Amino acid sequence: MEKTELHPQIFLIEDFLTAEACDKYIAMAEGKVFEEAQINVHGRQMMSKGIRNNDRLMIFDHDLAEDLFRIAEQFLPQEHENYKLQNFNEMFRIYKYNARTEVQNTQRRKLYPQRT
Repeated sequence: MEKTELHPQIFLIEDFLTAEACDKYIAMAEGKVFEEAQINVHGRQMMSKGIRNNDRLMIFDHDLAEDLFRIAEQFLPQEHENYKLQNFNEMFRIYKYNARTEVQNTQRRKLYPQRT
């Protein structure tokens, strides 16, 4: 594993998960039911396909959070803005996109190109 700084507050941990671990998490998610992902608007969950058009699975797993934290801890800052590093949140979100979503995203990029 190797830490790559992308910005003073953004970094990437290269090869954080092995191929086997990725396969394990994918297999675990494939056996679950995904729901359409909603967005939060003024404290309420709402559908908005123009903003988020994918499916989401939410998993609460304290053991997984602890395991991943142990792997990542050596790369993480021990403090940030007077907060001390403690652990990872046990709520994981897994997003699933399909070909239809990617076509819609491509069309949206053509309609609304990024400004430079």
